[in-house]
Amino acid sequence: MVNLNDRVRRLQTPHSGYHWDGSDRRFFEGWYYRVTLPDRGSGNPQTFAFMYSIEDPGGSREGGGRYSGGAAQILGANDEYLCRTFPDVTQFWAWRQALGVGHWRKTDFAQSLL
Repeated sequence: MVNLNDRVRRLQTPHSGYHWDGSDRRFFEGWYYRVTLPDRGSGNPQTFAFMYSIEDPGGSREGGGRYSGGAAQILGANDEYLCRTFPDVTQFWAWRQALGVGHWRKTDFAQSLL
């Protein structure tokens, strides 16, 4: 019988966890994902990328950190680009031992589209 957990571990990207040690020293970490869809005869395979980054989580802007923040960026097919920054890193979370990152907060994004 094949153990699914073993198969998942073998496919896991090495060193993909969160490496911040909790100190106040300058820190940056980012994650990059790229997906290329198969060419379906158009001669132009579609590629998109997702980048997520965090900077100086120990110096939250709520606490006065000058450079603290993060960003999520998406480079879409046909060179489309979207970037969303978040200055308050206190809502950021990440797994230490595996790939898992996120930022949770209430937003008025729908209102900003009006």
